[in-house]
Amino acid sequence: MDLRHVSGIICELNPLHNGHKWLLDFASAGGKLPVVCILSGNFVQRGDAALFDKWARCQAALACGADLVIELPLSWAMAGAERFALGGVALAAAAGCTRLVFGSECGDSDLLQTIAQYLTGADFTHDLHTAPNDEQTLPFAMRRERAIAHRLGETAAEAIRKPNNILAIEYCKAIQTLQADIKPETCLRQGASHDGPIENDSASASALRKLFLAGKSEQAASFMPPAVHFLKDTPMASISRLEAAILYRLRTACPEDFAQTPDVREGLENKILAAARQATTLEELYDLAKSKRYSHARIRRIVLSYFLGIQNQPALPPYLRVLGMTPTGVALLKQARLPVVTRACELRDRNRICQSVFKLESAADDIYALAVSPALPAGSNEQHGLIRFGF
Repeated sequence: MDLRHVSGIICELNPLHNGHKWLLDFASAGGKLPVVCILSGNFVQRGDAALFDKWARCQAALACGADLVIELPLSWAMAGAERFALGGVALAAAAGCTRLVFGSECGDSDLLQTIAQYLTGADFTHDLHTAPNDEQTLPFAMRRERAIAHRLGETAAEAIRKPNNILAIEYCKAIQTLQADIKPETCLRQGASHDGPIENDSASASALRKLFLAGKSEQAASFMPPAVHFLKDTPMASISRLEAAILYRLRTACPEDFAQTPDVREGLENKILAAARQATTLEELYDLAKSKRYSHARIRRIVLSYFLGIQNQPALPPYLRVLGMTPTGVALLKQARLPVVTRACELRDRNRICQSVFKLESAADDIYALAVSPALPAGSNEQHGLIRFGF
């Protein structure tokens, strides 16, 4: 296999379904190219606990064609699209990826890159500042959409409304920002729409999570590759098992405690704390705190970020944490451009930044263990062995 050409995929696989398998096959060009998965850990971008832990999802990725699985650390995995993409692209570049493969609703790499170039250029800043007064108070997403429509046309504006397109544009922006030698390559998203209902023989990850949590694992597995059917017998996690602890933490907090929590501004902490004193469930809390300016997803991320203690993290991930690999993955690691971590003890000789990122991950994983049914002991981040597949 030619290691000079390596495909990267930034993913959550929460859980891995037939659409993900199609993307993995596309990335490998039918088994001709090695594939690196940059995988979110035990907490994911929507401000939630992953249904299956990172080790099970790593095993699923390797079983479906990945050669190397690198963990996207907590403060990037739990961030908004821009930071999520920046961390993922930085790790893909450090792992030697030469192309980044991702699904999108438009399936047009050139369009996505054109939008990304505009959003990172001076014209976008100028257009925002010179927009009519009645647009200045609109939410940023709407102001951005109108600026794109003005400069690039309605097709581009329509693209920015779709969730996978939005993340794809952030990948392109991150590649440009980091000046990474990576070619972004999109393919048309396959199967059910993002967070959409089941369609014929296709189901989104959110639909599968609902089936699994409702005890319908056999039905969920019918929308997943046979290689990952072992997940039917894997313990599952739910944020609902942490609900009382999260509400307690918020009810005993003061606004100053939120000072270093990412994405908190404009007095949003006061709105969240007031909601926490009234709400008796997390869903009620999210509904009370959200608004036109602050989306449900952003509120979820802030609440969970505060609960997990995410503060003062570096701009980019400082190491490559390997969760699993094939023999090809071993060869890929020889060209790594960041320190490689396969065991916790390897952090002892690393700098304080590396140690602080890993320590935060370990603490979050210990909390995640309480969200699993049945609850698990602490220590998995330090004690779990590297997954070797195909040796």
